[in-house]
Parts: sequence; C-alpha cells; structure tokens
Amino acid sequence: MFNAIRETGTAYFSRMYSLFDLMYIVQFFTTYVLINVLLTTDYTFEEFEVKANLIRYIGIFGTICLFLKFSYFLSLVDQIAPLIDIIFQIFFEMRYFSLVLFIYIFMFA
Repeated sequence: MFNAIRETGTAYFSRMYSLFDLMYIVQFFTTYVLINVLLTTDYTFEEFEVKANLIRYIGIFGTICLFLKFSYFLSLVDQIAPLIDIIFQIFFEMRYFSLVLFIYIFMFA
C-alpha cells in the first residue's frame, strides 16, 4: 500500500477500495489505542460496558471494510463474480423489505 501511495501520489486516494484500506488501518489503530488507554484504568461496570461496546462497534466497522475489500478481489474472478453480484443485489433488495417491516412495526406500536 505504501509503495502504491508513493508511486501514484494523491491519485491513490481517488479509488473507493483504496479508502477501505485506509479505513481499516485507522480502525485497527483506534481499537489498539482504546484498548490500551481507556481500558487500563479502573471504571465502574457501566462505564466499562460503554467503552467495550464502543470498541466492538469500531471492530464491526473494520470488519465491514474488510468484507467490501475482499468482495472486490473476489469479483475479479470470473467464476465467483456472479455470486458477489447476487449477494449485493440481495442487500440492495432488502431495503424494500426493511421499509415495509419498519412501517408495519410503527403501525403496530
């Protein structure tokens, strides 16, 4: 990654998948700092739970970034590309179901 940045300069940051690399690196260092700085002192259970949940949410963000980056590499293989397209189409179509489900729950409440 660092060689690509050195060779291409700022053009490296214009690609979406390059930004996934950077987001994962930022997530990794943020998690490291939070674990070493925030969780080394004594807290009450409620404070610890809030900080631990924050670390989990940051980890989820990093996992999603890795999934999107790996799906890009898998879509370059001709045999796997249709499967990746189907997975993204399912997520795209789920928005209609989620909207109807949200309206149903709102009306029920």
